[in-house]
Amino acid sequence: MKRFIDTGFLDQKWIRRLSPERKCFLIYLMLKCDNAGIIELDLEDASFWIGKNISGLDWLPDGYLITIPGTDKYFQPKFIEWQYPNFPHSKVHQQAVAKTILIKHGLFNPDSQELNLPTAYPPLTHDLPAGQVNGNVDGNGNVDGNVKGESEGEYSFMQFIEDINSMTGKNFRGDASAKTHFKARVKDGYTREQIQTAIHNCMSDPFHQQNPKYLTPEFITRPDKIEKYVNYQVSESDMDKILRTNRELKLANETSS
Repeated sequence: MKRFIDTGFLDQKWIRRLSPERKCFLIYLMLKCDNAGIIELDLEDASFWIGKNISGLDWLPDGYLITIPGTDKYFQPKFIEWQYPNFPHSKVHQQAVAKTILIKHGLFNPDSQELNLPTAYPPLTHDLPAGQVNGNVDGNGNVDGNVKGESEGEYSFMQFIEDINSMTGKNFRGDASAKTHFKARVKDGYTREQIQTAIHNCMSDPFHQQNPKYLTPEFITRPDKIEKYVNYQVSESDMDKILRTNRELKLANETSS
């Protein structure tokens, strides 16, 4: 599905003054909403894709996101303006679907053919689900707090990706499958130290020393793999293989130089 964007988007002064992660968040809203500009916010997901914690929405102008009473969803009026020029008489064929969704949520009057928008907008931070309102955001977009679903001190998926990249020297970004596995392992009770131990022990496995491509975020968080490598002990025969492999690599390096 393709989305349109106003070429004047970057000409707006309030957007230019935002921190990079907040600019990215505005794009995220446009990409993740449905055909009517309605989105069920998941700040943890937004933080994952943007690479920075997103917490609180009080920096958005009044009316940029409108809460839909009785739901955890929000409506972006600007989305309608950008996607369906001359709404509700746009020639974009998805407009019909958008109208149906808006009518369902009481946001469009089919008789007057006008959007039903509130005359006053309550502060967004007061209407976010409690689990999504954490931390304080300063003027530069820096966050002191946690994203949705992460209590203070809880090991996050972003921290896990940072750990495995630091330990393996790779540059994983993580995918949906890895994130699902990781969340399940944390729910199972695995701690950050145990997951780090599993990564370290997997790297010590002779098979993975010769085949490092198999050690991925998704692999190490599979239930059978993490159980194996949390309790993994290098046997004498495996240690001999490791030492022999290291000697061969050293000899190969000396020969090539």
